[in-house]
Amino acid sequence: MGNRSPLTPAGDYDLAVPPDPGGDPADPGGDPAETDTYLAPRTPMERQLTEIFEELLDAGRVGVHDTFFDLNGFSLLATQLAARIYETFQVELTLRDVFESPTVEGLAQVIVQAQSELAGAEDLQALLAEIE
Repeated sequence: MGNRSPLTPAGDYDLAVPPDPGGDPADPGGDPAETDTYLAPRTPMERQLTEIFEELLDAGRVGVHDTFFDLNGFSLLATQLAARIYETFQVELTLRDVFESPTVEGLAQVIVQAQSELAGAEDLQALLAEIE
């Protein structure tokens, strides 16, 4: 996170606390999308998620390892992110899911897992209907 302010108990960045001027040597700072660690979306789902990130955060190029909160995301936008994910993928995510998997890659994994669980439940319901 580098030069970010500490988090409040609600999990938002505490803007009343000035950023750490020293930063983190491992974090080059600046726009995360412009670092040499950029990794382009590899799947259609990751492409859709990067587009959602870019629109919600008014960000330039977003890579699969860029973190929602490092791109100036906050809890209200995380709620909007979850809503957009539901609209796009028909999967309900909690805010906790967004906080625990805040990258495009992480959210894609959560979505795929949720979709497979939904498909499994639908298959089970169809099987039970056949048995009846």
